[in-house]
Amino acid sequence: MASKDSDDDMPAEFEDALYRITARESMELLAILTDIEELKNQMMKVRADSIYAEKEIEAVQKDANTKEQQLSGKEERTRVTVETDELHSALVNHRIIRDVFQTSVFNTQIQQAVHASVKKMDTDELVENFPEKGQMLAHYSSNLNTSKDIAKIMSENDQLEKEILEQRLKYRQLLKGIKEKWETLDEKKLDASANLPSQYDELQKKVQERTSKMNILVHMIQGLISSSGFQWGSDDFYVQMSPETKSWAMKKTGMLVVAAALTVSAFVGYLFLSGSEGETISIVTFDERLKEVCASPKLPMPEYRGVKSFFDFLTHSDDDHCYSWVEFGGEKIPIPSQSDKECADEVRKSKYICFNDEYKMTHDPCVIYSFSQDADTQFERDMDMFSCEVHSFDVEKVKHEHVHRTEFWKEHAWTIGEYPYDKPLEDGTFERRRSLEFIGKTLGHTGREIKYIKSDLEGREWILLRQIVTHLDLMDIRQAGLRLHIPLSVNQMTGEARHAYFATLFKAFQGMTCAGYKYVLGRPIKYYKGIIKVPEMSNTTFYPAYEVNWVKVIN
Repeated sequence: MASKDSDDDMPAEFEDALYRITARESMELLAILTDIEELKNQMMKVRADSIYAEKEIEAVQKDANTKEQQLSGKEERTRVTVETDELHSALVNHRIIRDVFQTSVFNTQIQQAVHASVKKMDTDELVENFPEKGQMLAHYSSNLNTSKDIAKIMSENDQLEKEILEQRLKYRQLLKGIKEKWETLDEKKLDASANLPSQYDELQKKVQERTSKMNILVHMIQGLISSSGFQWGSDDFYVQMSPETKSWAMKKTGMLVVAAALTVSAFVGYLFLSGSEGETISIVTFDERLKEVCASPKLPMPEYRGVKSFFDFLTHSDDDHCYSWVEFGGEKIPIPSQSDKECADEVRKSKYICFNDEYKMTHDPCVIYSFSQDADTQFERDMDMFSCEVHSFDVEKVKHEHVHRTEFWKEHAWTIGEYPYDKPLEDGTFERRRSLEFIGKTLGHTGREIKYIKSDLEGREWILLRQIVTHLDLMDIRQAGLRLHIPLSVNQMTGEARHAYFATLFKAFQGMTCAGYKYVLGRPIKYYKGIIKVPEMSNTTFYPAYEVNWVKVIN
C-alpha cells in the first residue's frame, strides 16, 4: 500500500479535480479572509460600543429612581424609554455580528484542515476506515460529484465529436466514390472514342454537314410559313372569321400547301442527292402512336363521351396507388392575384414524387427533366442536393443554349415541341423548340431511365404529354408531374367546338393510360384568375389549372 505522505500514488483524475476544487476554495477563502478582517475591525468597534453601552446601562440603572423622580411629564419618560430600546437593539446586533465572525473563523479553519488532510490521504483506503476524516471530506463530496458530472459531459461531448468526424469522413468517402465513378465513366468514354474506327470521323463529318443543310431547310420552311401570316405552332384550335376572311384564308392556305409541298419535295430530293449512307429518318406522329398503343393497352383505356368525361377523369385520380409521397421545391412566391385565404390554402409550386419501393428514387442512376423553371429554382436545387442528374429546360431564364450550373445540374435554352425547329419571334430572336426525341438523343439518354419529368409550361404541357406517348420507346420515363392549363376561351366556344376541343386534349389522357401510366394525383390550382364553366354539366365550374401526377405501373 502506498505511503500516506506520498502524493505520487494519487490518481491523476483525482489530483486534477482536487486541484480545481482547492483553487476554487482558495479563491473563496481569500474573500472570507477579507470579510474576517472587516469583521475584526467591526468587532473592535462593537467591543468599544459594548463597554460604553454597559456603562450607560449601569448609570441608567443607578440613576433610574432619581431621574424618575425628576421627571415632570410624560414626554421625558417616553424619551428615556426610546433611548433604552435603542441601546438594547445595539447590543443584539453586536451579538449577531460576533456570532457571524466566529462562524467564519471556524469555517476557515475547517477549509485549511481539510486541504491539509486530503493532501496526506492515501486514496486506496476507504473513508470508513478514517472516521476522523469523514466529516472533513463531506464538505468536498458535492464538489467532487459535480466534477465527475462535468467529466462525464466532456466525455460525451468528445464521443459526439468523434461520431460527427466519422460521419464527415463517410460523406467525403461517398463523394470520392462518386467522383471516381464519373472519372471512370469519362475514361471509358475516352477509351471508346480511341477505339473507334477511322471511318467514324468521316461519318461524323457527313452527319454535321447534313445537319447544317437540314437547318437551312427548316429556316426556309419557317420563312415561307411566316411570310404567309399563318401562326406557326399556334395553340388556338378555333378562330371566328367572317366569310370574306375565311375565303381569303383558304386561298392563302392553298398557296401555303403548294409551297410546303414543293419544299418537302425539294427536301426529299436534297436528302437523296446528298448521299444514301446517312441514317434513315422516321417520323412518327402522336395519332399513329396512340392508335398503336391503344390497340393493346397496358391499362384500360378511358372513353371520351363528351366534356363531362374529361372533367370526371381530371378530378378523380387513383389516390391508393402511391403510399409514399415526398414533396420537393415549394418556396413561397407572392403572386398579385392571390388573396390572404388563397395564400394560406394553396401549396406554393411544390412538386410531389411517388416514393414507392418499385420506383427506386434513392437508387442510381437518377435523371430528372424540368421544363420551365420557377423563379426560385427550388425544385431543381432540391433534386441537385438529392444527387440527381438534373436537366432543366427554359427559353426565358436560360440565356445560353447550354449552361453547367453544378456538377449534376445543367440548363438548356430549349422548350418542348412536336419536332425540333427555331421559331422566329417579333423582337428578332427565336425560340428553340425541341422534340423529346431530339432532347433524349442529344443528351445521350436514349434507352436510359428518367426518374421524373416536371413541367409548368403554361399550355405547352399538353405537347409534352403527347411527346411522352409518341416517343414511348426512346426512354424509360417513370413519373411525370405537370401543371395542366385549360384556356378560359373555352367558355366562349360553341357546344360542338368545345366537345371537339376537349376530345383532342382527352387523347393525351388515353395515350398515357394505354402506355401504362396511372393518373395518381390531381390538385386544383386555386389562385389563378377566372373559372371554367361547363354548360354540359349544368354550368358546373372548375379551376383553370391543375397539378397532376402520372406514374408508370411496374409489375
